[in-house]
Amino acid sequence: MKKRKSVRETIEETDNPYVEHRFIKYPGKEPVEVTDYERATSTNDSTDVDKYHRAIEKGNYTDIHTHPTFLDTTKNYPLPSGGDLESFLKTKMRSMVIAVRKASYSGEVIGYTVIRKTKQTPRRGSKNYKQYFEDLKEYEKQTKLYAEKEPEKIATVFDKFAKKYHIRHRLVPIEGYKVNDSGSAFVKKGGLEKRLGLIVVFVGLALGIFFFPPTFTGNTLFNLGDQSYLGIGIIVVLGIFVFLFFRLRKK
Repeated sequence: MKKRKSVRETIEETDNPYVEHRFIKYPGKEPVEVTDYERATSTNDSTDVDKYHRAIEKGNYTDIHTHPTFLDTTKNYPLPSGGDLESFLKTKMRSMVIAVRKASYSGEVIGYTVIRKTKQTPRRGSKNYKQYFEDLKEYEKQTKLYAEKEPEKIATVFDKFAKKYHIRHRLVPIEGYKVNDSGSAFVKKGGLEKRLGLIVVFVGLALGIFFFPPTFTGNTLFNLGDQSYLGIGIIVVLGIFVFLFFRLRKK
């Protein structure tokens, strides 16, 4: 039986990572690409209408598109544009996923923004449906204002908009990356962070061995009983294992 490709594999195998790509995904199935390559740009996914209609079987699908990030800048934009949020409400999609992708030979994905509708999200005909699009104009105005010089503020603008219209969202970095402090971009995990982790592990292990019974280490500096040494040593070593467990789980 042929193994089903993951979303990441499907995205990274597509040509031309310098432009936005669009995919339709149903549960239990591989994503189907619906990009119009002739019109797609780095800021516009340009959907192939025929492919799109063939891919749409029913509602409640996941709409996936990419946001390229270029080599000459550390900036990336995982948060939705006004156009993204317009499409999000107007169509029957259940959720939207924005995949931030390196515009390089590898076309590597570095993280995802997952956006989901809830029961309280406006629907066509609901009383706040029109207001959604009025507020969306202000959202787009503010995000364009902050995009170049203060992109970190876009996260606050989006959080406020999402809260008002009951939209769930979260940023999901892949291994080796993390979300920055403002929640507006993905950044590489720094070397300092890794070195500090190693220092904590080595110091902790050294202390653990130091507090094992003198008969084990040859340490006679303290006049504590063997049981006291053993207890302190075990606590320190267990502390290290707990630290490693939560560190690896976070990754």
